[in-house]
Amino acid sequence: MGNGLSSHSARLPAHTSFLLEALPLARRTRVMDIGANPANRPAYADLVAGGGAEVHGFEPGDDAFAKLEENKSDAEVYYPYAVGAGGNAVFYACENGSFSSLFRPDVKQVETLGHWEKSLRVAQEIFLTTLRLDDVTDMVHPDMLKMDTQGAELEILRGGQATLSNCVVIMPEVRFFRLYEDEPMLGPLDQQLRDMGFMLHKILPGAVVRLTSSRIGRLRPAMTRNQMVDADAIYIRDIARHSEMSNAQLSHLAVLADAVFKSIDLVLRCLDLLLARDEIAADVIDMYIDNLPRNFHVTNTQEDN
Repeated sequence: MGNGLSSHSARLPAHTSFLLEALPLARRTRVMDIGANPANRPAYADLVAGGGAEVHGFEPGDDAFAKLEENKSDAEVYYPYAVGAGGNAVFYACENGSFSSLFRPDVKQVETLGHWEKSLRVAQEIFLTTLRLDDVTDMVHPDMLKMDTQGAELEILRGGQATLSNCVVIMPEVRFFRLYEDEPMLGPLDQQLRDMGFMLHKILPGAVVRLTSSRIGRLRPAMTRNQMVDADAIYIRDIARHSEMSNAQLSHLAVLADAVFKSIDLVLRCLDLLLARDEIAADVIDMYIDNLPRNFHVTNTQEDN
């Protein structure tokens, strides 16, 4: 059942290397990253460095794109395109480039967050043309889509349904507190993803800030930081409809759950389904568990529900 993908996986944990070897994978897992600004190390970085994944990224910012090109590996390809609804648009380059967006910052909203106001100040308005994801020629079909586009996530999904037809994980940044004028919040994005056959699996720890007030300086920030702003969410192909998923989709979902967003229960569910299809050996599941760190293991006879 092995495939040899783990031969380049020296930097990966034992359980991830074992999974790559045991699963019926014909190729590396494909990650598409829209808004691939290198300011933060992505969650999939170790999987790419270990030889288990490749990246197809989009970054319209000149400086950020140049850094990506300078530091990329053979497993990474980047495009200097702005992905969105298609057609002419304005790119609002903010003082802090991480906040730059196709949506104009909402001044009245942002002023209630105090110190974020400067970061979201527009330094330059850049006129450009956006591309629908489905209109990008010769684009691969990814197994995972990561989006950090400061409001454009909904437009990207609507314009990329053919490209995303085989995708098993979508990782958008979801907004709880509006930062930009007319940007879609969590509700419409969640409905779009469910309409595309995805379910919400987990929300990762995100940005929580203090609201501005006249006496806030008298109190410790750690005790008064309560306003949720945004977070990365993990949507997966609806696992209850697993009969509609191919063996390859289940395998890539297992790899991503293990190496990118640390959902070991989802890995085990995928392995059960692959075993029922006779796609993995009978001992693979227990061997995978044996390779997990010791803190995952039950230390008494009472198992958690």
